[in-house]
Amino acid sequence: MVAWTNPERTEGAGDAGSAATSVEGGVASPRAALIDPHGLLSHALSEELNRTGIATTAIWADSFDAVMEEIEHIQPDVALLEYELPSPPGPPEPLIQALTHAGVSVVMLTSSSDHLGLGACLEAGAVGIVDKKRASFTEFLAAIRTAAWDDGTLSWHSKTLLAELARSRAEEQRQQAPFALLTPRESEVLTLMCRGNGPQEIAEDTFVSLATARSHVRSILLKLGVHSQLAAAAKAYSSGWYQA
Repeated sequence: MVAWTNPERTEGAGDAGSAATSVEGGVASPRAALIDPHGLLSHALSEELNRTGIATTAIWADSFDAVMEEIEHIQPDVALLEYELPSPPGPPEPLIQALTHAGVSVVMLTSSSDHLGLGACLEAGAVGIVDKKRASFTEFLAAIRTAAWDDGTLSWHSKTLLAELARSRAEEQRQQAPFALLTPRESEVLTLMCRGNGPQEIAEDTFVSLATARSHVRSILLKLGVHSQLAAAAKAYSSGWYQA
């Protein structure tokens, strides 16, 4: 199950009351952990959730292990996890995987439009995404309850995010493919080309003759499908192969 709780969602929504009556055998009062470094917001949200009967504990710790220790103590059904975590504890994906392994359903809290990053969170095991800027409190409740009753159904928006992530990775692999054809020496020469070195400077830096340096350059241009050193450098930059 993935619940995308925003006004444009097409599945997995409804208000909290209808969700509670539409799932049989679900968790009547799920326990939630709110993992968010924004103290004032997390405290206010946890207080409101507690008033609805969803036992919620706002936690924050300065390390991955400390977060998991709190989770083990609380044993929530659902974790509301802030997407943009500081470091530590670091990127959300390892924490999502650890929480999922511990039997906790993870719902991401975000105001980000980073589709690829959010897709990676879903891929890591998150079962829902809540837009903090646009979701109503009723949608927060629905997301928690739907996550607690995890039925394995992907929402349309979550499928879209995962498909976008897959397309991005396929395009990255396509762009990187020509560079995999380069020999170690050619990779070294291309790095020098990206730094603006010409054949004579390349020959001096790699301790080869000018003819050999030019031969390496020609081979690189052929493998990358370009016709100049400038074009080769531009392709190396745009593909992410070379970063200054």
